[in-house]
Amino acid sequence: AMLAKSERAAVFRSWVLDVLEAKARPSLQGELSTALARRLRVVARHVLRAQPDWRRIIGYKRRGLSNAEIAKLMDHGPDWVRKALREMEAFGLVEPPADLPVRRAQAIVMRRALPVPAAMEARHG
Repeated sequence: AMLAKSERAAVFRSWVLDVLEAKARPSLQGELSTALARRLRVVARHVLRAQPDWRRIIGYKRRGLSNAEIAKLMDHGPDWVRKALREMEAFGLVEPPADLPVRRAQAIVMRRALPVPAAMEARHG
């Protein structure tokens, strides 16, 4: 249902995102009922069934593997793993790294500090 393109699926996705957003806010956390928490677990199980690679990534992350190590085990690149993790964060299936804002800021600084290779400048210039 999360990947379908029907109107009903859109309503479902909206509901799931609203619930996940409410769960993420500590002030509303106490207001979530047991039934709602159970529904969230069911939705998470269905999402992970639809995305078996996500389940493997979560297992590898719990074992402490890096994105590069996971990428090798799954025959993908580290960027693919990173993108999958960001998508799982959006669904509330995993927590973002505590230092994610710092990493993003460092990446921006590095991109600005490094000169653009002439070949790239010619393509995009």
